[in-house]
Amino acid sequence: MRKSKIINVEGLGEVTVKEISPFAVYKAMSSGQTGPELLALALDCISLPLEKVEQLYPSELEQLVNTFMEVNSSFLAIAAKVGLKQTITGMVEQLSKTLPQVFADSYKLAMLVPGITGGTSS
Repeated sequence: MRKSKIINVEGLGEVTVKEISPFAVYKAMSSGQTGPELLALALDCISLPLEKVEQLYPSELEQLVNTFMEVNSSFLAIAAKVGLKQTITGMVEQLSKTLPQVFADSYKLAMLVPGITGGTSS
């Protein structure tokens, strides 16, 4: 069963953050259109349209990213154990290139996860 968690984001109300599909990550990373595929994958994990995501402030993004990390802890742990650190880092870099600059900078800062990324992805 797909894990999810509902959080309350001030000014937006309830937002559902869902578990990511490892096969969907693989499919996105294998496609010729990696950036748009990863953006669609990220948006599939939260119950907000892109227009709303583009308007989020860093504190709201932090809340979403922290919840994403919590809901996807199994996926991230498995990725680290099987040596997919570079793949996850690459995924974050590709996603950050697709997103608006303010969101991308906040996302990169929030993704400094011990064991997954070794530093900023610039």
